[in-house]
Amino acid sequence: MGGVGAGEELSANVCRLDAETGSWSVETELPAQRSHHCLAVLGGFIFTAGGSSSRDSGGDAACNLLHRYDPRHNQWSRGAPMNERRVDFYLGAVGESLIAGGGGMTLEPCPLWRCTVPPRTAGPTWLHCPGRLTWLTYGHAGTVHRGVVYISGGHDFQIGPYRRQVLSYEPSRDSEVWTERPAMTLARGWHCMASFKHLIYVLGGSDDDEDTTERFDILRWTRLAQLLLPNSEAGVSVWAGRIYVLGGYSWESMVFSRATQVYDPDKDSWTRGPDLPKCVAGASACAVCRLLSTHPLAASYEGVVRDNMAVMNSLNMAVMNSLLQQAGPPPSVQSSQGSHVLFSQTEVKDLQKQ
Repeated sequence: MGGVGAGEELSANVCRLDAETGSWSVETELPAQRSHHCLAVLGGFIFTAGGSSSRDSGGDAACNLLHRYDPRHNQWSRGAPMNERRVDFYLGAVGESLIAGGGGMTLEPCPLWRCTVPPRTAGPTWLHCPGRLTWLTYGHAGTVHRGVVYISGGHDFQIGPYRRQVLSYEPSRDSEVWTERPAMTLARGWHCMASFKHLIYVLGGSDDDEDTTERFDILRWTRLAQLLLPNSEAGVSVWAGRIYVLGGYSWESMVFSRATQVYDPDKDSWTRGPDLPKCVAGASACAVCRLLSTHPLAASYEGVVRDNMAVMNSLNMAVMNSLLQQAGPPPSVQSSQGSHVLFSQTEVKDLQKQ
């Protein structure tokens, strides 16, 4: 979603990767052009927050807007704006809440805000969290791993040296402090961070090591295979057992990228995926299970889907895609709309066991 291109032109495009054709297509547009914003998936919806309306992220370019996208119905709605304008910050989903921390336009040690999104109410509200970073941070990366928020790297608001530090915060405990974890092997800023299975990965970033990657097992960091193309300011998402690094910008060669770089954690290897429609940096990406509403029982299952969305989001996307392609409608239902099935509570439990 979004980003900025080689001509310094911002994009509002929302592109989708079709697993069957292996190609990208423009599905819709953001409510406004944005770059260096953040995305989070919660309850089957995609939330986009903050970002910049120009390549220059300072001044009035940063915003505090929050929008929610429903991929089933291709609809946008506006949520409660954040209490501060932010760009190059971190947004994550934990439980039924969004958590935002750090970023540009924050002129003091960064407060942490939680946006509670009850699944059956109209709109969210932002509340202050007890946790507060002890320093300014901007251009960092983050991920949620087993209910704990992790952030890494970045620099202060004055574009100081990049950091190696890694911090964690446990929202369930409403902790008043961030815990310092073992530092990365390299200092990074504008890099990517993702959680997959029991490990945390960091990829690329500015400085002199834009093609390096490493993983964290909560005790130590291990260097991994290098990116095919060095970059920073890229989008990242985990999908079907792979980590996707999308687009980005190389400060080494001063070029924007449209490359899709795909990492296989089991083989510790990179391959090229289908190129993005155009070169872009500062875009954000996510993977979401889009439950199609064409099935005859979609309306009656809608409440069950909402209740189980957190469970369903944790299922392996490869399994989900396979089931959606292979399963037909229930025997008692005759449908000409295609073979797409929404899952009951019992089916979700069975899938989770698998």
